[in-house]
Amino acid sequence: MTPMPELWPHLLDVADKARRQVSAGKKRVLIQSPTGSGKGSLIAYLSRLSYDRGKRVLVLNNRRDIVNELSRRLELFGVPHGVIMNGIGTQQGRVQIASRDTLNSRSIRNDWSDLPPADFLILDEAHRWKGDVYSEIFSRYPGA
Repeated sequence: MTPMPELWPHLLDVADKARRQVSAGKKRVLIQSPTGSGKGSLIAYLSRLSYDRGKRVLVLNNRRDIVNELSRRLELFGVPHGVIMNGIGTQQGRVQIASRDTLNSRSIRNDWSDLPPADFLILDEAHRWKGDVYSEIFSRYPGA
């Protein structure tokens, strides 16, 4: 498997703190950081750690350009993954990146495909996660 790039020390610290919160039983952990601080690398790092442990990961975002950027970042970190987005068919794998709107359309509103299984949800751009669509997606993953 591809070796992981090294993270900046502050990102390793954040990842460690988040993992300790989850280990302590927290279901939701919010990581807030400014633009350009390395959140995409942090998402890829956490996805890789989960993948290496046999876990299923679903990364959600609301913008096509960020879904594409996260896909490139996962490739850099050696994480096999699929992309669920308009114009791209659902792909199998333990790690999936999904456009919120495509996932909602295909799996909730129209029931065209099953939601991808996930042990771990990563919601990128959390400040944009408001409303019924998000609540519905979250409710479908009670154990994640």
